[in-house]
Amino acid sequence: MTVVGLGLSIAGLALTLIVYVTLEKLRTVPGKILMNLTLSLLLAQFFFAFGTGKMAWPNFCTANAVLEHYLWLVSFFWMNVISLDLAKTFMSSSLLSHDDRGRSLLAVYSVYSWGLPFLKVTACFLLDILDVVPDNQLKYASIRACFLSGYNGMLYAFVLPLTVIMVVNIICFIGVLLMLTKASSLEKKIQKNRIKRNQHFLLAKLLPITGLTWTFGVVATFSKITFLWNPFIILNSLQGVFVFCAFVLNSRVKRMLKAKLSQISQEATGTSNTRF
Repeated sequence: MTVVGLGLSIAGLALTLIVYVTLEKLRTVPGKILMNLTLSLLLAQFFFAFGTGKMAWPNFCTANAVLEHYLWLVSFFWMNVISLDLAKTFMSSSLLSHDDRGRSLLAVYSVYSWGLPFLKVTACFLLDILDVVPDNQLKYASIRACFLSGYNGMLYAFVLPLTVIMVVNIICFIGVLLMLTKASSLEKKIQKNRIKRNQHFLLAKLLPITGLTWTFGVVATFSKITFLWNPFIILNSLQGVFVFCAFVLNSRVKRMLKAKLSQISQEATGTSNTRF
């Protein structure tokens, strides 16, 4: 990942999180899912940047590698949750809103996204420190990077879970696309251009949060097509920027921010007036 892109991404993720924490109306179930993804991505990218080049400090390098592995997996699992939840929303005939079962649904998603990666990373860490498998097969930190190393370690503990999640996300993405296409075909012709624009905007928003840009890395890993690493590095180093542009830089959030600032200003004025 590029240094500049990574810095911009971390800033974009931090600003997105601040806005969603500030504006209560954004904290619906989908909003809280996005907040969890934003937090995990922010931490994963931060530790990636912070741990780069620290191989001379073995203990720190190992701790950073474990945290990085966990946080990237958490990010992928939240991307998977977004894809599954979106597909369920489009394909469900249920009249229940997210608020009717929001707490239990979010709890299930949280256990899945924060809990399963914890179990996997804990198992990998124990295999490493107990020397159950050779270092060339599974090792946290190496002379080259503060991350998971060893062929089997990278394959089974990182690349394979990512690949499975990406396949599921692509299936969900195609399903949503087909549902949108079907819905637009039922609308009047006069509305089709507007509907298509809305669909394109929605799909553009979904790309960074469903992790489909990571497919470049998966394909490059298995096919050995090296030029695919270039779009992978560029797109994923700017992932936080895409999230910020898609979910903060829109008219709805801008109106809510203006209203919030106006409310704060009025409260501050009222407080200052009561002092005199």
